[in-house]
Amino acid sequence: MVDVLVPERRDLLLERLRRDGRVIAKDIAAELGLSEDSVRRDLREMAAANLCQRADRAGEHRHPGRRHDRARRRSRAAA
Repeated sequence: MVDVLVPERRDLLLERLRRDGRVIAKDIAAELGLSEDSVRRDLREMAAANLCQRADRAGEHRHPGRRHDRARRRSRAAA
């Protein structure tokens, strides 16, 4: 288990949100050796502070400034 303090964990989540546009609680929890509940709690608090937005799927949060549209990405890739 990686010993990560709450502020460091939130910094990591924000960095991943900026880099990837989204994070999935299950993936981050497994990477850090934490419970999903801990990661989800951090993400809920970050969403309340408008640092991220909850997505439709369970455990997924997105960066508020990035739009994710799979259909649009697929159509661009096919072109």
